Amino acid sequence: MDVKTFFETIFRDADGHMFLGTRNEEGELNRFKAFKYPEQLRQAVAYADMRTDVDLYVSPMLYSVPRRKASTVISTPVVYADTDTFDVTKFLVAPSLNVQTSDDKHHSYWFLDKTDYKPEAVAQVARAIAVTHAS
Repeated sequence: MDVKTFFETIFRDADGHMFLGTRNEEGELNRFKAFKYPEQLRQAVAYADMRTDVDLYVSPMLYSVPRRKASTVISTPVVYADTDTFDVTKFLVAPSLNVQTSDDKHHSYWFLDKTDYKPEAVAQVARAIAVTHAS
């Protein structure tokens, strides 16, 4: 799946600010760039394509303003799990999408029936998935 299709699959017909993040020299994930989705999708894809030599992270939510705060989340289209080395075939409910991020590591996404669930509710489901599948 190419980057553009991935973003379109995750965010669907929602509207808001998406964030792509990278790590600083100390390894902290604290460098984020905002793009207005879907208007700046082309720019977000170009930004991602120019960073194939570093780990690039995407927030699976959209925000009302170009600021990553829980209070500005306006779209929660997926439940997300950083499944690392977990065997994704063992989920009790299969994810809608699994993305291999590196050797033997995955991110898993479950598409929600609507995109405006409260972020706290989506985070609660994500935690339940993690606890249920803990080794």
